[in-house]
Amino acid sequence: METAYLVEQHIYPLLAKHGIRTVQVARAGPRQKDGIVVLDDTTSPILCLTSAPGAYRLSDELLSVATVPQLGGKRKCTVDCTNLEDSGAESGHSGSLGAWGMCDRSY
Repeated sequence: METAYLVEQHIYPLLAKHGIRTVQVARAGPRQKDGIVVLDDTTSPILCLTSAPGAYRLSDELLSVATVPQLGGKRKCTVDCTNLEDSGAESGHSGSLGAWGMCDRSY
């Protein structure tokens, strides 16, 4: 189940019942100086907002630095095996290099 759905079903009814102020905020951009955007400010929350106009999303950040997580299939190791300072010998890492200079060791 999605986290937002669970918050809406279990947490928000309790907060609303007790009149607890709930403020949902998001980053306005990639830099700290961009500030924040207030998405919702209420004592009776209903919806957990996961995106809104003017909000900078985690997916925006991940796409901008080419680190979109893998979905489905095997979990690939994300240790940079090209770093000569850390050959992996100390950590017991022994994956072989795959595409993009990253190892292809699966977990």
